[in-house]
Amino acid sequence: MFSTIRICLAGLIGGILFGCRIPEGSIIGYLLPILAVAGTPFLWNSFFNRGLRKFVKIGLTGFSCFFAAGWIAILTTSYHPSEIQAGESCIRAQVVSYRQVSDKLGQLVVRVQKEQEGADWKNRTGKIVVMTRPDKDPGFVPGDTYLFGNLLIKPVSGIPIKNGFVPKRYWISRGVRHETQLSSQNIKQISTAKLPSLKQFFSRWQDTLSNRIDQIGISESGRALMKAMILGDRSEVSKDTLTDFSRAGIIHVLSVSGLHVGIIYFIISWLLKQTVFLSFRIRSMLCLLIVWIYAGVTGFSPSAIRAAGMITLFEIARLGRRGTPGLDVLCSTALIHCLLNPYAI
Repeated sequence: MFSTIRICLAGLIGGILFGCRIPEGSIIGYLLPILAVAGTPFLWNSFFNRGLRKFVKIGLTGFSCFFAAGWIAILTTSYHPSEIQAGESCIRAQVVSYRQVSDKLGQLVVRVQKEQEGADWKNRTGKIVVMTRPDKDPGFVPGDTYLFGNLLIKPVSGIPIKNGFVPKRYWISRGVRHETQLSSQNIKQISTAKLPSLKQFFSRWQDTLSNRIDQIGISESGRALMKAMILGDRSEVSKDTLTDFSRAGIIHVLSVSGLHVGIIYFIISWLLKQTVFLSFRIRSMLCLLIVWIYAGVTGFSPSAIRAAGMITLFEIARLGRRGTPGLDVLCSTALIHCLLNPYAI
C-alpha cells in the first residue's frame, strides 16, 4: 500500500503537469473528476474497516492539497503578458543567465519584474527568453537589472526544427513560456547585482580547479575529458569526442550525475571513518558539507542536487536513529525538489 508521502508526491506532480498543460488538451482535467467520483464510495463503504477509511481520507486530502500546491506554484512562477497591452511591450527584468548558442545567436533568460501598461507599471513574475546577437552583447551578468523597450513578446515556438528539437518543450522545462527579440537600441541597464549569487561564488572555485587541471602534464584532450568528468565542464571537449561518446552510449560519463556525487560521498565517508577522534555526528556533518560543496562546484546540476538531497535525508535519518528505506528517501527528495523548483520534473 502506498505511503502518504508517495500520494502527496503524485498530487504535486499532477498539479505541476496540469499547470503546464502537459499533456496538451488538459486531459488531466477530465480524468481527475472521474477519479475523484470513483474514489468517493471508498470513504463510506462499510466493507472497509475504519482504519482503511481514515487512510483513504488522509490520502485524498494529501493528494488534493499537493495538487493545488503544484498548480499554484506554476501559476505564480509563469510570466503572463498583459491582455490589454497590444503590440510592443516595455519591461523591467533581472538577468538569470546568458548563453551563446552560435556566432549569430545568444539566449538571454531574464526574470520579469514589471511591465508597462499605458502610463503605469504593473508587477509581473516569471521568466522569458530574449534572443540576442552575440556581437551586440553588452556583457550580461546574472543579477543585473535592465529596462527592455519595444519588445514583441510571443509564446515560444512549438514547431520542431531540422534535428527534431522542439523549443517549446525545452523552455517549458525551464519555466519559460515566452520569447522575444532584442534590439541594442532598446536596452538600458538600471542596476547591478549587489552580491554575487551562489552559483557565481562556486563558479570561481570551478575556475580555480580548472586552472589546476590545466597545469597537469597530460594532453589537451585528456585535460578536457578530466574537466568534464570531474567538474562537469564540457566546453573544451571537441565535437568529435562528444559524438564518439554519444554513439557508444556513454555520453552521461561526461557530465556530473548522481553517480559522481555518490562516489565522492563514499570516498569521503570512508576517509572520515579513519578519524576515530571525531564523533559520528561530526563526521556525518562534514560529509554532507563536502558533498554539497562538490555539487556547487559542479554547477548545481539537477542530477547532482537530487543525489546530494538523497544523501542528506539518508544521513539525517541515520543521525536520528531512524530507518532509511530507499524508496521513501527517493520520494521525499523528489517532493522537496519539486516544491523548490516545480519545473524540475
